[in-house]
Amino acid sequence: MKSKKLYLVRLLGISCGLLADYFYREPPERIHPLVAFAKLQNKLEKVLYARSETAGAIYLAFGVGVSYIAASVGRKALSIFLHPSKRQSPFTCNADTAVDFLTTAGATALTVGVATLWDIAGKIEKHIASDNLIDARKELSKLVGRDTDSLDAKEITRAVIESVAENTVDAVLAPVFFGFLGGEKLSFVYRAVNTLDAMVGYKNERYRHFGFASAKCDDVANYIPARLGAFLIMVTSLRQCITIGSAVRKYAKAHPSPNGGVIETAFASRLGIKLGGVNYYNAIPEHRPVLGDGAEVQSIDITRAILLSKKIVICEIIFLLACVPVL
Repeated sequence: MKSKKLYLVRLLGISCGLLADYFYREPPERIHPLVAFAKLQNKLEKVLYARSETAGAIYLAFGVGVSYIAASVGRKALSIFLHPSKRQSPFTCNADTAVDFLTTAGATALTVGVATLWDIAGKIEKHIASDNLIDARKELSKLVGRDTDSLDAKEITRAVIESVAENTVDAVLAPVFFGFLGGEKLSFVYRAVNTLDAMVGYKNERYRHFGFASAKCDDVANYIPARLGAFLIMVTSLRQCITIGSAVRKYAKAHPSPNGGVIETAFASRLGIKLGGVNYYNAIPEHRPVLGDGAEVQSIDITRAILLSKKIVICEIIFLLACVPVL
């Protein structure tokens, strides 16, 4: 009974955190904990950097440790603050329950970032519709690491949809999943891993070895959330369920990311489009496999991708709620 109550409290906190992110977006950069974390890790990289997987593993361990300690300290401080109200309240909510709720809500609001993703994607679609590709490319550079300066409308659209798909996992499904299982500590640890992968998890000359641990750890962390995302996409359209599942089995394994291929293929199949192609990173081409059997992308597909992302987020909360009785 106690564990069920804990998961219900966490789920309520997660829901409130998602609403806070949706209505208030990200905190200013000067006070955002993740921005401070990234700056700290940048300084550490200057000290630790070597073309060595061991150095990269130390870099990763430090980042995970810092995030775990920060979450623990925050929880302890809040617990001390609320300790005088330890007695039962008229709403049967004691201090422990309040701490669980508040820390999970706060961690969720800080670790998810899908509302900003939807905003930027929507702006890009409007720029494409008005044939303003210059501003569309500028906005796109906020979402992707690939070169954007010479992309046409079709390639911009493809990049946006691929980003919406991947970030639906990275920025919502995964932090919510880990927050539900382990509260604010696991949520912060996941965000640290994902952030470090975004910082150093590249297969270029500089980070091939140093970023190896961060990239592999992120692959492991996102394994279940990515497949949960594909499952939820199938749930949103039962008539296409078999088609989506078949497409994921057919195409996902060809993608360089064990998780990106799964969620991008599921999006492509659900939307009836094709994703994949040639991406350029610092003018170096990287060939991505074609994902899906559908039509070529159009700018209107961005809106459809955003709506699908929103459906998945709602479905995840319902799915986790359904899991509570068996935990």
